Amino acid sequence: MRELGLSIGFKIMQLIICIAALIYKKLTDNKARMIFLRNRKTSNEWNLLQNVTWSQEGSDFSIFAYAGYTYIIAVCFLSRLMNLRKKASTTDILLMRFGVIIFLLQGILVFYSVEYVPDEIRLNALILGSLSFLMCGLFLLEDCLTEKETSIEHKFIQTDKPFKKIISSIPVQRKDDDNIVHTYV
Repeated sequence: MRELGLSIGFKIMQLIICIAALIYKKLTDNKARMIFLRNRKTSNEWNLLQNVTWSQEGSDFSIFAYAGYTYIIAVCFLSRLMNLRKKASTTDILLMRFGVIIFLLQGILVFYSVEYVPDEIRLNALILGSLSFLMCGLFLLEDCLTEKETSIEHKFIQTDKPFKKIISSIPVQRKDDDNIVHTYV
């Protein structure tokens, strides 16, 4: 029962942090856009990088990470509530491990942009990167602490086939008494 409470607790924390990161990402994008327009209007010198996710592709990746995993976490949370006694399935484990990779990449992407963004959104970049690394850590911790559903099947598999006929361009002589193939070149 402790395992179930731990699992549901992880999912609730992940859901809250993922929603917070999604909202914070949107606020950061809006602030970065306002700073860009202000600097362009006043003809001030502005930094080469205007956003914490480097480009439109980076922004799409972060939206995929935060919004996609908000949905995934909510579905996993509901499935664990519906099947209280069931252990984590292979799909849950796979999604947790992909979550570790995706949020680690997202955190690295945001932290590398910190020195290139305007000063006004530097704190936003640090907080967004920290939330990404926190999500990565939660996924990793949940993966380590969750009891996996394992099933071991014992099956007999025959790998050796009986010796029938050799098809070869090399002359081969077979002796029936020792079951060894002799080749002569």
